[in-house]
Amino acid sequence: MNLPKYSRGFTLIEIIVVVSIIAIISGGIIPSFFGYVENQNLKQAKEQLKSDLRTVQNRALTGALSDYVFDVGGAKEPAGYWVVYFQNDSGAYSTSITSRNSGCPPSPSSNQATYNLPNDIKYYGASKLCLYFSIKNGDINKSPSLAADCIEIKTSSSSSTSERVCFNSAGLIY
Repeated sequence: MNLPKYSRGFTLIEIIVVVSIIAIISGGIIPSFFGYVENQNLKQAKEQLKSDLRTVQNRALTGALSDYVFDVGGAKEPAGYWVVYFQNDSGAYSTSITSRNSGCPPSPSSNQATYNLPNDIKYYGASKLCLYFSIKNGDINKSPSLAADCIEIKTSSSSSTSERVCFNSAGLIY
């Protein structure tokens, strides 16, 4: 079989040039892709947190467990608030019912549940943060340690990218 002197194909130089171009393009795309994934994880965690806060607010408005009675210093007090307690530098937060909007973290009750933000997202801020949802009207009261009416979540304490879940005293969560 006789092959032509120069058969059709790629030379080693052409292949090296193409592989180099692909490597340069990939080097620029991969870091931006990881930034995109981080931003999407933050947005997902923000939406989950908003949904969970609205669920607790709905429990308060519908009077779920409002017949629960607390023994406070020998006196019986009816349930008055649903509370969400955020643990600093953690993606965990817990919900429970309490008789008054004081004391953060609230004393544990038998109806306490704990949740976690997805994808290693964490809350950073005041060391003790509680949000109290009034059973009477769904209004939100916050612990005094929270200066603004927002909760900030990030992937790490050094990260410059963050998302905020904000609320007002009338019960709006945005």
